Amino acid sequence: MREIASAGWPRNDICSVIARSFATKQSNLLKFLPALAYAILLFYLSSGVRTTPAQINDKILHIMAYGGLGFLVAYGIQGTSNFKALAIIFIAGLLSTLYGVGDEIHQYFVPGRFYSYGDMIADAIGSFLGAMAFLILLQWVKKFNGRHAISK
Repeated sequence: MREIASAGWPRNDICSVIARSFATKQSNLLKFLPALAYAILLFYLSSGVRTTPAQINDKILHIMAYGGLGFLVAYGIQGTSNFKALAIIFIAGLLSTLYGVGDEIHQYFVPGRFYSYGDMIADAIGSFLGAMAFLILLQWVKKFNGRHAISK
């Protein structure tokens, strides 16, 4: 029977299979940590009293904030699946938008805050733009690295 060099377990041993499966899932889940941390930051910021300066359009801030979330969710999805680009954009945009809707509902219960359908639309626009921006950047990096690969 073949052995796994690092653990010394037979390849077909149930413990070995579970350990490999857990290690793979754990490393895949780590790719979502930036999105989770960013979502927690958004929740924290939306829990306080609104402090948007008068000269900044609120909808622009929502597009930028949820663009970041869409970008990071797309990063997590791309790193853990074999989805095509359109599927990544759709899933990341939808998940980020649903989070934005939940956050707007959460704001309804925060004193001094309110929910807005316009904010939800801005969240959705930002979510999908952020996911698209991630994939555009990823393609650019792949193209750039292909042209400037250093041979050893």
